[in-house]
Amino acid sequence: MKKAIIIGASSGIGKELAKILSNENYIVGLAARRLHLLENLQRELKNKSIVTYIDISKYNEIEETLARQFF
Repeated sequence: MKKAIIIGASSGIGKELAKILSNENYIVGLAARRLHLLENLQRELKNKSIVTYIDISKYNEIEETLARQFF
């Protein structure tokens, strides 16, 4: 199964991309600041997904957060 990580998945293009990829049998990593929206999206998705909080304005923490949650 293919995998993808979407930063900014809580709304807009990121949210719609998550739906498309899930329907195409991807395991999707969902990352954004608004966890409640990610959790709502997770319940809508067809396949497995992983949710994590990320704030891209905290540049120093991005790599560590992604590695800890998704790799």
